[in-house]
Amino acid sequence: MNRQPLGAAEAKKEGITLSTVADQSAHYAANLPDHLTTGTDIKPLECLRFLKMADGK
Repeated sequence: MNRQPLGAAEAKKEGITLSTVADQSAHYAANLPDHLTTGTDIKPLECLRFLKMADGK
C-alpha cells in the first residue's frame, strides 16, 4: 500500500506445527530488508500488519 510492505507469508509443508514457525515470522517482521525501509519512516514491527503462516492444509 503506497509502496510500503503490508505483511509476510511463511509456508511450510503439511504436518509442521505452525506454532513452531511463529518465531520465524516475527523475526521476518522485525528485520525487514534495508531496501524496504530506506528513506521512509517505517518501523519494522509497526508496518507489517499481517503475518500469515500456512502448513499446506
